[in-house]
Amino acid sequence: MRTWRFTLLVYFLVLTTLTHWPTMDPLGPEHPSPDKLAHFLAMGILTILVERSRMLPRSWLAIVCVVVWAWVDEWTQGLASSQRDASWSDIIAGWLGVMAAGVVLMALRPPKAASNTSPWRRVEATIDVMVARGGGGVLAAAVASLVCIVSFPLWFAFFWNALGWSQASICVLLSLATGLVTAAPLILRSWNRGGGPSWPLPQPAVWLLAPGGVLLGWWVNQTLLAAGLAGLGWSMMVLGAVDGLAIAVRLGWIRAERVSV
Repeated sequence: MRTWRFTLLVYFLVLTTLTHWPTMDPLGPEHPSPDKLAHFLAMGILTILVERSRMLPRSWLAIVCVVVWAWVDEWTQGLASSQRDASWSDIIAGWLGVMAAGVVLMALRPPKAASNTSPWRRVEATIDVMVARGGGGVLAAAVASLVCIVSFPLWFAFFWNALGWSQASICVLLSLATGLVTAAPLILRSWNRGGGPSWPLPQPAVWLLAPGGVLLGWWVNQTLLAAGLAGLGWSMMVLGAVDGLAIAVRLGWIRAERVSV
């Protein structure tokens, strides 16, 4: 728990500093910024850290707090720097990230019918063990983060120089995937060391929920574009994919445990 709270403190300070820093354009004016996707990921991670820190009496309060903070953080940017101003698209992108994190947290939460020895509850305990000192989870997260940061300019250079495409948002997602794949052996080792249970696989047809969620997110984005809220396409599609995967995983747990929720 101490590690969760320390990580939350450091992350919150770094995130707030970056969001209030004078406007930076590292990709150059000719390239669209992955700003909305960044807000999505930033607030989603913040939601998970707030919930895991257990500083609030109820888990759902973490979602409420970050929803409020996403608005406060955006509104105060104009007070800290004249080069920044509040944007409803940025706020909504952050809220979408909070929604994605909330769905993941709810998908992993054991139902009340689960016993104390249920793999559902072992998952929560294992995650806490992984982030504790010597658990290996912090090292895995550090490696994943470092690889993600280093691989982003490489992916961006490939798309721009080889293909002539300026796709910063796609590069962000590819960088995240690269970091996770690279750190996968460390994550698995840490999971096994913590006594984590085997993850059940849902029926193949259930995995159609993920691409279905992506299509739904794309459709909702078209509606938002008509309402004048641009730039939320990737956030909406990632939200749809996360929701679909979370539902698929939970259905797999329900089938394996033979409990109803």
